[in-house]
Amino acid sequence: MVVEIWSGGDMTGTIADKIEVYQRLGVKLVWSVYILAKYIMVNSQTSPRRIFLEHKDALDGEDVIPGFKLPVKALFE
Repeated sequence: MVVEIWSGGDMTGTIADKIEVYQRLGVKLVWSVYILAKYIMVNSQTSPRRIFLEHKDALDGEDVIPGFKLPVKALFE
């Protein structure tokens, strides 16, 4: 699992490139935390699409951290 913290100066292409490298290396779960925009993008090997989480949503550890749940809101308070 990888957790990336992104600030306003990071390039979208750089983010996508890094996620692709992580997945090629076998990382099952990537959480990209966007501090300024206050949302989290989840990339998982179990889902072919990216999931965007906002305040009302919760992070799920899936099979990487079974039973882990955290409200997104808690990260930005």
